[in-house]
Amino acid sequence: MNKRNTKWMPRELKRIIKRFRILDDWTIKYDTQNEYKGQCSVSEKRKLAVIYDWGSRGRPKDYFLHEVLHIVFRAVMYSRKVDKYLCGRENEEISVQDLCIYIYYKIIEKK
Repeated sequence: MNKRNTKWMPRELKRIIKRFRILDDWTIKYDTQNEYKGQCSVSEKRKLAVIYDWGSRGRPKDYFLHEVLHIVFRAVMYSRKVDKYLCGRENEEISVQDLCIYIYYKIIEKK
């Protein structure tokens, strides 16, 4: 069962998160009410991340992708700490594949 908390999440952000298989067992929340803005917080041990709303300024187009990539890289780094060889390298490869597919469909296929 996918434990991602996407109840109050923009559709664009949901789509980006779904692209990265390493996040399948993570809980990711989108917080519009917190005092923090334009950043994310990550707890690798709990597999929990919170992406905070950008705030009142104009949000950059790549903000959601930027924050999700922070979470993906932290997940990969943590998996390498836990299992120094196989799991970490597999997760790294899977995440790079997912990123390539995302870039290909978002950028190359659009042209």
